[in-house]
Amino acid sequence: MAIPTVKKCFCLELKWGALIAALVDLIFAGSIVGYTDGFRDSDGGMNFVWYAVALVHIVHIIFIILVFVSLCVPNKKLVIPYLITGIIRIILDIIFFIFACIKMGDDDIVALVLIIIDIVLAVILWIVIYSWYKKLGGSADI
Repeated sequence: MAIPTVKKCFCLELKWGALIAALVDLIFAGSIVGYTDGFRDSDGGMNFVWYAVALVHIVHIIFIILVFVSLCVPNKKLVIPYLITGIIRIILDIIFFIFACIKMGDDDIVALVLIIIDIVLAVILWIVIYSWYKKLGGSADI
């Protein structure tokens, strides 16, 4: 089974769709770390997981900038770090969601909903950027 790709995104050419996807990812990847800051005060594994998620999100934001550069200078090698950290980000967000469900308090419902939205958006945006990578001539092996 192959990874799905799109030919157009948001009814625009894939290059512009990738730009919009990178902008949305930049905004949402940064805000989700800030909004879930309340989980950091927990003890044990939750604290470690939050720091790991925050670190991966920060590195992912740096690699989003490389996607912006690849839109100006078409180079498939600039997109590869985004794709790798995107997969790691999705996996860690799922682990973080599981930990957050275990440690959930009364005020954490909004944070859990945001984590779910973050995971769904991350998958969709990853597919858009992967499609941009394929359009630049990338192979199926990442």
